[in-house]
Amino acid sequence: MITNALGKPVLHHDFWLKWKAAVRLAGLPERTRFHDLKHFYTSKLGASGLDPKTVQALCRHATFEETWDTYAHPPMAVEGVKVRAFGLMFGSDDPGALAA
Repeated sequence: MITNALGKPVLHHDFWLKWKAAVRLAGLPERTRFHDLKHFYTSKLGASGLDPKTVQALCRHATFEETWDTYAHPPMAVEGVKVRAFGLMFGSDDPGALAA
């Protein structure tokens, strides 16, 4: 729940207007949703090296599966390792190729 300076719930329409203004100011795509912030936050926490249970607790998810199945993404470096390892198995005879 989002509250105003008086601690009262913010009206949906008021929040929507302020959110759209913030999205424009930040230069984000017009369709950026408020929930996208949580996805970004959780994904970055997961990629930061924190242990998964800490990420779960910080995101207030009831289960580990909710956190990891929805928000965890393999680092880009992993994709490169998989491609090079596959190439070594079925291509190059050069054992140093994986280190490249």
